[in-house]
Amino acid sequence: MAWTKILLSGDDLKSGEVKRLQARFRDVFHDAGMPTDMAMFAGMPTATGYFPFYLTPACTKIAENFISEYAGVSCDKPQKSGLEPTMVIGFNRGWDLLIE
Repeated sequence: MAWTKILLSGDDLKSGEVKRLQARFRDVFHDAGMPTDMAMFAGMPTATGYFPFYLTPACTKIAENFISEYAGVSCDKPQKSGLEPTMVIGFNRGWDLLIE
């Protein structure tokens, strides 16, 4: 299964949308029973000024409504380099999925 990417703009950050995104994902994560293979990562801002958030493949079915709500799109697994990406919500199994 593919990973999912959600992009937020600089304006979204200023308006507090990141906090709403994280709170909404945390709710979905808890409602799903906190699966060990479900996680959200934050990446570095893109050259176009967007802020990417990555969801593990397990989120595809579990968080389908959440992904749709934030216009998430399928993507390749993000590349782990230095401090990027950073886990926002999830367990260590999420890291394992990232570096496998």
